[in-house]
Amino acid sequence: MLSDHPLLTLVEAVRFTGEEAKIPRRIYVFANGWSPSPFPQFRDRVQDDPAWEYHEAEASHDVMGDQPAQLFQIVLNCA
Repeated sequence: MLSDHPLLTLVEAVRFTGEEAKIPRRIYVFANGWSPSPFPQFRDRVQDDPAWEYHEAEASHDVMGDQPAQLFQIVLNCA
């Protein structure tokens, strides 16, 4: 089910406590078919960072709806 984006996710700052450093695997999926997008700045930070596994999808912001097979493979490879 799709619905409006929760407002607080856009206005409330993320609080980092240091616990996030314990995450053993970091994966970023960039949807390149959505413009204008606020996400290229984050892609640029992680794309060449060896601490991140980077994937790009020919998709709008709704990767699950536009590229379900590709997203399924990414998630399956996480297991």
